[in-house]
Order: sequence, then C-alpha cells, then structure tokens
Amino acid sequence: QTFVFAKNMSIKVGTVIAPLPLTERGFGLHIDGTLKRTPRLLYCSNNLVVQRNIEDMTKCSLCSEHPQKVNVAKFSPNGEWICSGDDGGNCLVWAHQSFVIKNTIVAARRVLDIAWSFDGQRIVAVGAGKDEKAKVFPWNTNNKLGEIGGTSKGFLSCDFKPNRPFRIVASSEDFGVYFYKGPPFQFTAFDKTHKKYPNCVRYRPDGSVYLSVGGDRRIIVYEGKTGAKVGEIVDEAQGHKGTIYSISWNQDGTEFLTASADKTCKIWNFETGSVLHTFTFADAPTMTDMQISCLWMGDFMISVSLSGKIHFLDRSSARPAKTITGHRKSIQDMAVDRANGYVYTVDGDSRVVRTECKTGENVDFVGNPHSGTMIKLTGLNANKQTLITIGVDDQFVRSSVSDLSLSSTGVNLDGAARGLAVGKIDPELAIVGTHKNKLIFFNGIEIMQILELDFTPCTCAISWDDSE
Repeated sequence: QTFVFAKNMSIKVGTVIAPLPLTERGFGLHIDGTLKRTPRLLYCSNNLVVQRNIEDMTKCSLCSEHPQKVNVAKFSPNGEWICSGDDGGNCLVWAHQSFVIKNTIVAARRVLDIAWSFDGQRIVAVGAGKDEKAKVFPWNTNNKLGEIGGTSKGFLSCDFKPNRPFRIVASSEDFGVYFYKGPPFQFTAFDKTHKKYPNCVRYRPDGSVYLSVGGDRRIIVYEGKTGAKVGEIVDEAQGHKGTIYSISWNQDGTEFLTASADKTCKIWNFETGSVLHTFTFADAPTMTDMQISCLWMGDFMISVSLSGKIHFLDRSSARPAKTITGHRKSIQDMAVDRANGYVYTVDGDSRVVRTECKTGENVDFVGNPHSGTMIKLTGLNANKQTLITIGVDDQFVRSSVSDLSLSSTGVNLDGAARGLAVGKIDPELAIVGTHKNKLIFFNGIEIMQILELDFTPCTCAISWDDSE
C-alpha cells in the first residue's frame, strides 16, 4: 500500500534557491541585468546561467545548456534573448524563457566578456585563445563582421558603443585598451596608459566617452567615436586604494559606480571626477569582502563580493541595504528541521547556510572551525538545537543554531569521516564512521566508545528509538 501511494504521489518543485556567482581571487566578474518585463539580474555559476527577479530573489531560472563553466552572460537590449560564453569558447544565444538556442558559435578558446549592439543585431565576444581571441557576429548567424585583433594576449572586457556610428572597445591582458570601427570592424587605435590589467571597459549611455578601470587603480577616459584618450579621473583623497575590477554607469551618465579589491564600492561624479559616496561591507573586512563586480540599473545598484554574496546598495547608507547569501561551490550535505521549516546546508567553501523553506531567505553561520576546508557532513540533533559539522580536516564540531555561530572547538577524528548519524531521541548521541574501519560513538563532544569493524563504513543510520 505504501509503495503504491508513493508511486502515484505528485511531486512538484516549490522554491528553487539559486547558487551564488562563482568567483575567483584576482579576477573580476561581469554581471548583467535588464528592466524589461521584470527587473532581472543575470550571472553565471559553474555551468549554469542564473536569472533572478531583483524584486523577489527566490524567483529564478537556471539554464544548464553549457557543457563547461560559464563565465559571462548578457541580455539583449529588449531583454528577450541572452548570449552566454563558457570556458570552451562557446557562445550560445538563447531565449530567456524557453531556453531555445537560436545560435551557437565558437568565439575564442575561453570567453570572458560579451556585449550586444544597441539594436540587438550584433554581438562581440572576447576572451583568451592562441589564434582567435575575439569575434563579432550577427546574433542569429555564424558570419564574421570583421576582425577583433591587434593584441598578442587575451582580452578581459569589451563593450559596444550604444548608438551610431558603431564602435567596439576591448581591454587586453597586455595592459592595452583597443578600439575598432565598423562594420566590418577593424583595429583602429589603442592606448597603453594602464600599467596593470584593465579589467573593465564601459561606454557612457550617450556614447560620448568610455571608461577603463584596472589593477593600477586608474580610471581612464576615452573619446567615444575616435578612441583617443581625453583624460583621467582622479580623487586622491577618497579614490580606491586597490585594484578596480568593475564599473557601471547610471542611467543618464552623470555618475558611475566602481567595485574594488579595497573592499569598497564608490559612486563617482563624472564631470567633477570626485567620489560622492563610499560603500563598505564589514566592520573588520576580510579578503572575501573584496568587491569584484557592480551593476547600476535604473534605481538598482548591485555589487558582488569575492565570497559570491550579492549586495543591494542604497546611497542613503554606507552599508548594503540587503545582502543575498547562499553557496557558490557544491553543496556536500544537508539537514532538515521540518518543525521550524529550515534547511541547513554545507559546502566545499566551508560555508554553513540556513535557509527558510517558505521564503527562501538564507543566512550564513559565523565562524570557521574547519579552517576553510570542505565540510562534508552535517546533521541536526534530536531537539533541533545543535548542528553537527564534519570537514575534510577531520574535525567533529557541535554548534548551537540559536546564535548562528559555529563553535570554535571540536574533536579530532581518527580518520576521514565516511558517515554521520544523529540520535532521534537523545540530543547528545551521534555516530561517525571512518575510513579506518571504525565507528565512533559520541555523547556531546565526548567519545563514549570506538567500535572496530572488519569493513569500511560508507554511511550509517540510527533507528527511530536510538536502540539500534
């Protein structure tokens, strides 16, 4: 009877909790968004392209058509199509709702940035490669619309002039910013003012100028039609003290937002070249608080930390108005608190996250008892007040869920954990199986007994009454 019931039972997906953007130290991140239909944020996580409703981040869709890690995705001007590029150099053009692929083209060995022309008819994709490092093509065919070259090293960023005449700008690992006229597009000019990587280039909304920002903390201004350098924006007192990874203009081009490795984002006045507002992200910021991407879209200002956290910024405050957390690396295990409607998840980033099932809202646990190593196993005790975590550092840690803080003390296991079971009645009972053919019985954080086995346990479980 039970089997028949389960077989006929209808199971539907409720809330999908999207992953965070996949980030890498030393590299910027290009995110995108659109105000068409509904305000949406677009970013990449491993081989997924993630669309999230900015007004309700639990509403999301995940496209998994790429066979390799996706690095960048951009909306078409009308918000109906998305072009995304991956580590294999593949660019896919697909419908944002149905995921139907309109066009597939190989643009480079590895695609790092993409830009659409203002009319939505042309796309430029740039990245790394031995022979071909970039390509400009019609959105719906594989024809080439010119040559994007002039550099012996890979490209980092690109942009299309947002009005006629058509122009393309791209920044390279050789510290150069390259300029192309077309179509057909051809190399026209370059500048090597930057002394470190120019991480991002973006046109002003009116197309009159474009800016480049880089690892040398400089913001260079170029004429939009000719590509000639016309100046530099400097604020010695309030400017960034570290690498600038990203830049984004406001709607009318009077101000722009920057994200930096100095763990701040800043709003600048373009005409005066002065910093108007600085955002900070922690009282005692760490490396993971480096800001590697930003987006200014209508009334929305968004930044992404090296940790992958997504921040919504409001210039009325120095701190983010809202922060979205979650996982940027693979989830290794989970524990469910059905009574209170929570799910606890652990990942390869040593992160522990509690998610409320109904709302999708999540929060990080504070603390690092596993020294940044992968957390492999987790479990909730019988009264749902204590969370057990076991990392690849072989530390057995019990933490209270009430204060969302991971305990700084743990017990070192004699061997790598292969399975974890917690008591159904006794809140102090836990059992861990290790690769050394041992079963370890815990009472709290004290080892009660070690049982020697003649096999290596792969998993373990405790009966409903803790008797077996």
